[in-house]
Amino acid sequence: MSNRHIGTYKALTYGNHDTLHILNEIANALFNIGFPLERWKKDLDVSLLKKSNNIRPSELRTIGTLEADFNQMASLHFSNRMMATGIKTLSIPSSQYAKKGNRSIEAAIVKILYFDYLRTNKINGAFLAMDLENCFDRMAHPVSSLCTQRLGVPSQITQCMIRTLCQMKHFIRTAYGNSKWSYIGTKNKPLQGAVQGNGAASPIFVAISCTILAYLERQVVGINAYSAVTLTLFTLVAILYVDDSDILIAAVEKDETAHSVSRRAQKAATAYQNGVHQTGGAVRPEKCRWYSISFKWIAGEWKYDNNPNINKVYIQNSNGNDKEIERLKVNKG
Repeated sequence: MSNRHIGTYKALTYGNHDTLHILNEIANALFNIGFPLERWKKDLDVSLLKKSNNIRPSELRTIGTLEADFNQMASLHFSNRMMATGIKTLSIPSSQYAKKGNRSIEAAIVKILYFDYLRTNKINGAFLAMDLENCFDRMAHPVSSLCTQRLGVPSQITQCMIRTLCQMKHFIRTAYGNSKWSYIGTKNKPLQGAVQGNGAASPIFVAISCTILAYLERQVVGINAYSAVTLTLFTLVAILYVDDSDILIAAVEKDETAHSVSRRAQKAATAYQNGVHQTGGAVRPEKCRWYSISFKWIAGEWKYDNNPNINKVYIQNSNGNDKEIERLKVNKG
C-alpha cells in the first residue's frame, strides 16, 4: 500500500548501504519493543483462483500483500529463528514434516509403510485424512502467541506481530483497481489469523500444530509397532505437513474387530476437532475422507473387506453441525 515495492529494497543492496542499514535498524528496533509502524498495518488483499473458471468467493484463495520490510522481519523471526530453535530443542515432533531437513515425500512414504504394515500383518486399521477450513485466517492470537513463545520467540516479537494483525486495515484489489475503503476488526472483536502471504503465517500454524498433536497423542492410540531386530517400540498417531493432517490407527490386538477400530476412529476425529477448535480453527467435513481397512479370506485368498455396516464417522463443521465424513473403498492393488 505504501508503493514500496520489494525491488526498492533490492536496489538498496547495490552501492551505498547506509540507507539499507538505517531501515533495517528501524524495523529491528520496532520488533524488539513490540510496536509496529503505521504503514505495516495496511494490507492489500488479492483473491486468486484455486481452480480454473471457479469464481465462487468461497473457492478463491485470498493473499495479503504486506509491507516488504515487515514481511522480511516476520520471516526472519518466525520462519528462520523460531523454526531453527524448535528443531534444535526437539520441540517440533518428527511427525510434523513441514520443517527444514524434511521433504513432503517422506510423509507420503511413511503413510505407504503404514498401509504395508496393515496388509502384511493382516490387522484392521483406519485412516483419516483431515482438512481444515481457512486455517491461516482462523488462528486465535492468544494461542498463536503462547505456541510461538514455546518455540523460543521473545514476547516483544510476538507482541509486535499480534498488534500489527489486530490493528491491520484490509484493502481489496479487484479488476477495477484498489478499494478506497477498508475493513478492520474492533477492540472487542479483533480479526484473528495471520494473513496468508505473511512470512510468519505458516510457522505460526506449525507451532500451533505441535500443541494439537501433543493433545491428540494423549487422547488416541494410533499405531504401535516393534522393529524386527531390536524390538524397539514405534508409536505414531498422525502425519502432518503444515495443516494437512492424516490420522493413522491400527488394531492394538490381532483380533481387534473393524467395528472396534472404527469406534476409535470416531474418537480420534472428535479429539482432533476439539483440539483444532480450541486454537480457533475448524474442520471442513466435506473435504475430509476416511478408510476402514479390514480383511477377509475367500478360497484361501485374502481381499479387502469393504463392509458397508461399519460404523460411520462424524465430525462437526464450523457451525457446530454433525456431518458424516465420506468413507472411501479400499481396493486390492
